[in-house]
Amino acid sequence: MACSPAAFGNSTGDAAPRFPYPQAPELHAVYCAPFGFPSPAVRQRFLIMQSRISIGEVPFRQRPAFAEFTFPSYRRMVAEPKQHPAAICVGMASDRRPAGLALLQWETRETVALVSIWIQPDWRRQGLGTRLLGKAEEIVAERGIVEMSSVHMTTLPALDAFEALLRRREWDPPQLRMYALKSNLSLIYQSPWMTKPPVLEPEYTLTPWADTTEDELLEAGSKATYHPLIWPPNLSNDYDRHSSLAVRRSGELVGWIINHPVNTRMLRFTCSYLRDDLQGRGRMAAVMAASIRRADEAGYTEATWTVPMVFPRMAIFARRHLFPYCYEVAETRASRKALR
Repeated sequence: MACSPAAFGNSTGDAAPRFPYPQAPELHAVYCAPFGFPSPAVRQRFLIMQSRISIGEVPFRQRPAFAEFTFPSYRRMVAEPKQHPAAICVGMASDRRPAGLALLQWETRETVALVSIWIQPDWRRQGLGTRLLGKAEEIVAERGIVEMSSVHMTTLPALDAFEALLRRREWDPPQLRMYALKSNLSLIYQSPWMTKPPVLEPEYTLTPWADTTEDELLEAGSKATYHPLIWPPNLSNDYDRHSSLAVRRSGELVGWIINHPVNTRMLRFTCSYLRDDLQGRGRMAAVMAASIRRADEAGYTEATWTVPMVFPRMAIFARRHLFPYCYEVAETRASRKALR
């Protein structure tokens, strides 16, 4: 029995905002079929329940009703569709009532990101998450999308279920993208590199990052190519003035550690860098230790780090010297699926 699109109404009056990518406001129905049952009675009950399900793209006008079916930080994307035209909402309804949502977002003209997917608990373990994601893939593929991507953390509720869903839909296996660490300073102070920190050679000095001049940055930029994630002009200017430091060797700017407050108690160690030919001998550990002490003096008690895998030396440092002293060690993982 084909599911009726009437559960979502129609798109009449839902004027889509101007958007450079193709839109498809009409609803696409999905066929809901059984897939193995312990008894004919259970099969019959399942068929009756499944016949009440509709899956398809949610018109702009009806999207706010689905806003609760994603993480709080993403709900405005659903609740305010005209302010977020790049969002794509593929919903599931039971007897015309919202019961699930796959939230996607355009990245480029040919790629879309899966932001979140959620099914109401009463409807889980019935293959509906697989069908919902499959319908989302079908809808974007019809618009010329060639690839979907997803980024998630290992702290995600029902992590195993989500990654199993990706496997069922034949996505690429999730790849480690970044470490996300949380600690408190009392734990960090127990580490050997804090109790007996390495000592920098006399030619090295640490000065407040706020004293760094534009000319120094221009000179440093002329001598090397920096990854965008660690190049200071790309970072937010609301950095912590107490713990953010410049590393100088014989007066020349050769590194930095730049931190940003998350709140009055937690500090994010956003990026740390030391010129490649100067790394080793515990120099970066000495810089990190000095920055942590200054953070402590400024009243911070919690610390967080994100360590992208594009920086293998920092990843090694994190595994050896930070992991044992963190109360949360999580991963950010990425997966993709080619649609053609």
